Amino acid sequence: MASTKQLLISVVLVVVLAIIVRHAARVMFVLGLFNNKHNHAPGPCHYVKGIDTGSEDLHVLPNGFTFVSTGLTWPYMPYNASVRTGIYGFDFNQPADGVVWLPMEGDFNQDRVMSYHGISVWKDKANDEVTLFVIAHREKKDTVELFKFNMDDKKLQHMKTIESPSFNSERLFVVEIFLLWACGSIVYYDGNSAGVVDDGHFFANGMQLSSDGKTLYATLYGERALVVFKRKHDNSIEEIRRINVHLNADNINIHEETGDIWLGGAYRISVDPTISYGSIVRIQPHKEYTIDEYYSDDGKDLLMVSGAVRYEKQLLIGTIAHKLLLCKLQTL
Repeated sequence: MASTKQLLISVVLVVVLAIIVRHAARVMFVLGLFNNKHNHAPGPCHYVKGIDTGSEDLHVLPNGFTFVSTGLTWPYMPYNASVRTGIYGFDFNQPADGVVWLPMEGDFNQDRVMSYHGISVWKDKANDEVTLFVIAHREKKDTVELFKFNMDDKKLQHMKTIESPSFNSERLFVVEIFLLWACGSIVYYDGNSAGVVDDGHFFANGMQLSSDGKTLYATLYGERALVVFKRKHDNSIEEIRRINVHLNADNINIHEETGDIWLGGAYRISVDPTISYGSIVRIQPHKEYTIDEYYSDDGKDLLMVSGAVRYEKQLLIGTIAHKLLLCKLQTL
């Protein structure tokens, strides 16, 4: 009887040990602890004037004007009211001017917004009207804020707030990061209501539609992957390809003319925020998703790289909570 009990205890201990080892191995993979690269850039680079509290997400218009979100506050971290959160503007055609603050106007409650995060743009081809979509992290919920952008006076006029129980990224953040539980989802909003169209992803992060609207690209930060989905007529999606991009990919930007995908993220993560290993890669769907790395830095110039946009022969590189870097593209 005693030997049977000891055997059961031994089996339980082995199972528990196996789970711990598997979890530790998964953590090491996510953190990229064994990834090493050499620092390089596509050409001469310099910091953009006027911003040092983050340039988390970027979106460039065809004329070179670029929206930059800043002041991201991490979930479940103490709120720092001294960090200004909002949207900057940057003009590739006048880089020496640095960034300009874009005032938000309209009847909506800005006081309850802890930080603005991801951004996307819709440009009406009929009248060139630009609508900016911004993820807003509030104290107990996430919302999507819609703004109409006036290029003449550089102001953002609030149009609408979209909210849904499906927008739950902050509530699941700690669970995903520390328990490595794949609970990320993709949500579709049809103009009236929102619903989950795909789930079970480990830290689903950036998303972009192809220019023809038929393909959806999404990054899985914890899986170091870019997922390619086919968008169907009923707006459901079907995964058709998964690509190992060799970094914890954050934001996606698609070059309007070439269709090239520009990804930014961390090839290695440190628990010390002053130590960072960032990378920018270009992926070419028309060349069987060929991947080329254009920038890599171990924290010497940038901390926590989050994404990049290309305009002509210039590359603008953003960070989660640091500076904004502009580089010349000497090779493409």
